[in-house]
Amino acid sequence: MMKPVRLVIADDTKLIRRAVQHVVIDCCPGAKVVGEARNYAELFQLKNNTISDVVLIDLNMPGEFEPDHVRVELDSCCILVMSAWFDESTKARAQGWGAFELLDKSSLAGNLHSAIERGLSRSKSATH
Repeated sequence: MMKPVRLVIADDTKLIRRAVQHVVIDCCPGAKVVGEARNYAELFQLKNNTISDVVLIDLNMPGEFEPDHVRVELDSCCILVMSAWFDESTKARAQGWGAFELLDKSSLAGNLHSAIERGLSRSKSATH
């Protein structure tokens, strides 16, 4: 069983946000979705007003930003990136954001729980 984890979902598609929320409910006992964002501006505003441990963010949301801005704005939480694409460019972009893991949207239900645990474990060990 996972200890309590506060999670924010960021994806520009409402259907995906709802699906991910159901994955969290079904597969991640102890995790609670505390916010949703449909673009980077909403994500950064939400992060400033909500305490979260994990941000699960779509790699391909619309809008312009600098990768460093993602790292700075989300430095206090574990960043997990989800995408439908897994080429070297996608992996490099996720790493540039400071993501702990890149997750495949199509297999999220089978991988999210362990990815959260690994990410939180690494993020806590990195800060101590």
